[in-house]
Amino acid sequence: MALWNTHKEFSAEFLAQYHEYILYDTYAQIRALLLYPLNCRCEGDCRCTSLRSSIRLALNTELYNQAEAKQTSTEVLYVMRLLLKIPDDRFFRKHYADAYPLWLIEENFQQKVNHFKVVGQLVWTLLRLAKTYEVSFFKTSKASLKEAIEIIVGKMPLKSKPSEQTPHLCGEKAYGAHFRTYKEVSHFIAALQLMNKTSFTLTSSGQIAEFLSLAHWVREKLLVIQTPNVKDNVLLDEDDLVPLPPWVNSDNVRISLDPIAYKLRESQDLLRQSLAAQAS
Repeated sequence: MALWNTHKEFSAEFLAQYHEYILYDTYAQIRALLLYPLNCRCEGDCRCTSLRSSIRLALNTELYNQAEAKQTSTEVLYVMRLLLKIPDDRFFRKHYADAYPLWLIEENFQQKVNHFKVVGQLVWTLLRLAKTYEVSFFKTSKASLKEAIEIIVGKMPLKSKPSEQTPHLCGEKAYGAHFRTYKEVSHFIAALQLMNKTSFTLTSSGQIAEFLSLAHWVREKLLVIQTPNVKDNVLLDEDDLVPLPPWVNSDNVRISLDPIAYKLRESQDLLRQSLAAQAS
């Protein structure tokens, strides 16, 4: 899945010098993907690809116009036009937002906030469930959507304490439906949720770099989760999740996942029963 412009026509030194603009462009593409996911399920003539391009250009044009208003040097403005694919037309740059207005982008995000919360909650539950099995009697990073959803909506054993139940945001079927819609970008949603960015607006290149590293970490963790009785025994494969640009990594990300307490107790009970059976 080739989404990112790798800018092969520029030298490594040039790209390193102006890396912040590549970060902004990458984030603009991700925001467009969040609003118009690859798994759009449009019927008939699909305009999602065109709309994603329009959103990206609108966000990049606004960034350029802000730089121009701050009297940024001519050299930097020229670089921005190159890296952000901004047409060299002053009238266009000032009025492009009218074609896909920025207020509409923000409004669309507000309309989808609850959907994103649902997907983020499900992703983090999957990660915690996988961690639980990894440190338990089973010693395997495994999870399933069905079990994660049941944990959220409350299908728990009677002996479980109410305080262990995660507040749910919708019904069981809706969790599955939202995840299917946003599956390819679910790692981005989970990363933004971890940063507590409910508005999905990052304002600095440093924030964007942090976000990309977190999304990379979430993606790597999701891809190693095993799920029995499905193709290849994996929850998600490489093609299910939008990849990050090749220059992104999560080497410095350290996140502690809390195991799900009652699931861990169940594993400990199984271990005791297994040991007792061996001793008898």
